[in-house]
Amino acid sequence: MRTLLPLALFLVPLGGCQQYLFDQVCPAGIAEVDRTIPALAPAPADILFVIDNSGSMADEQENLALNFGAFIDVLASGAGDYHIAVATTDVGVGGDGCGRRSECEGLAVQNRLSEFPFALQNTDQSACMDSDIPFNCFIGSESGGFIRTATTEPETVVQQFGANVRIGSCGSGVERGLEAMREALAFVGGEGCNQGFIRPEANLIVVFVSDEPDFSGDDPIDYLDDLAFAKGGDFSKVRVAAIVGAIEGEASVCRADETGAATASCGALVCDAPPDPGSRDGCNNDGDCSNGEVCRNPGGGQTRCINPAAEPLLQAPNDDLRCGDCTFYATEDCCSARPGFGYVEFAERAGARASGSAQDRIDCRVQSGQQTFCVVDAICQTNFSETLATIARELVLSENFALDPPAENPEGVTARITGANGVVRELVNGVDFRIEDEGRSIRFLGGAAPGELESLSVAYVTERESPASLRGACATSTSAAP
Repeated sequence: MRTLLPLALFLVPLGGCQQYLFDQVCPAGIAEVDRTIPALAPAPADILFVIDNSGSMADEQENLALNFGAFIDVLASGAGDYHIAVATTDVGVGGDGCGRRSECEGLAVQNRLSEFPFALQNTDQSACMDSDIPFNCFIGSESGGFIRTATTEPETVVQQFGANVRIGSCGSGVERGLEAMREALAFVGGEGCNQGFIRPEANLIVVFVSDEPDFSGDDPIDYLDDLAFAKGGDFSKVRVAAIVGAIEGEASVCRADETGAATASCGALVCDAPPDPGSRDGCNNDGDCSNGEVCRNPGGGQTRCINPAAEPLLQAPNDDLRCGDCTFYATEDCCSARPGFGYVEFAERAGARASGSAQDRIDCRVQSGQQTFCVVDAICQTNFSETLATIARELVLSENFALDPPAENPEGVTARITGANGVVRELVNGVDFRIEDEGRSIRFLGGAAPGELESLSVAYVTERESPASLRGACATSTSAAP
């Protein structure tokens, strides 16, 4: 472990009356760290939540606020340093109720018929008003504010995030989450309203939450370069999650249950696929239909043979096969969403690039024993606690941990893990772990990170003193950092 540096040779003249004392260049000194700690502090992370603030999202915002404690509980256990920001999917492209000069705050009230299928009559936006937060700036107590966990107690972090994420439902119905991410990150430097959010040494995690597809103007792949630019081209520090209309990690209609009943609960059959609408053949009565289909005219027009299980959905306006948004049934527990196209593809492509995969896209479902580079989960849930905990555990508390002070010689770092039973496991540099960020972090590979009740011992050189020119003999100096 210790690095032996050759002492500089010097000459002393022999014979004669006059003695000469030559100037000498002394060798570099070294300082070492050799310590055993329960767990290294995880690498800092800058976490951006991009939240849909259109007319259907008030319930989901409340869901995030009430269950964000699960996210913070995971992070608090690691004593990490995090920035947490909230931006909206509204980039000022349209909408009613506000002057469109800044973020629109307040709750829009959707008025619907009192009987199934509760058709939308109008939307009351009288409570909507312009805020003092310009578009593309983070939501917070101040314009462009974000939460710093290093200086804030966990309970306060939960309270502040809850206040920020309850941004209201007066935003534009043209949700542009990817564009909002791009614009928000464009204001993080210089004199921008979001300055200070991104740190060079930190990982960047972006979480999208929406019950609609993304309507940004560019192809999802075009926005990957914006994330890469934000991290100086190092995509290994980027992670993306999407809580959207999805089933088993794929963009899909996300509904409360298989019948679409008005009293359906999100917890019944979460995000089950909608029933087959049937043959849709023309008919005059049930006798004209086969395979158990019935003759109906949902939505008016010609009568057709349909699957009776799909009849409630087919009665929706515009012959729509989805439930509609979460207020469609005018009940507190009903939940549904349109397929999260755009967001899912973006997460899959970001995960592929972060993992270094040769594939264009990877599966964003969490799989046991494998490192997670992206997460896609359903927005149709009674609460988001488990999803938020998964994102914190898999994407924020990654296999990357900070070294403080940094290692001067990455190749010379040694590490071993001691289990609760006293068994020691020696780790191999380059196989079980590698040193990154010019010695400022250690990344464990292939599941080699220490687990619960395991301690980690790390030894490495932290600095070398510059060679000094001295008169007289050299003196060596080796010190041990705490």
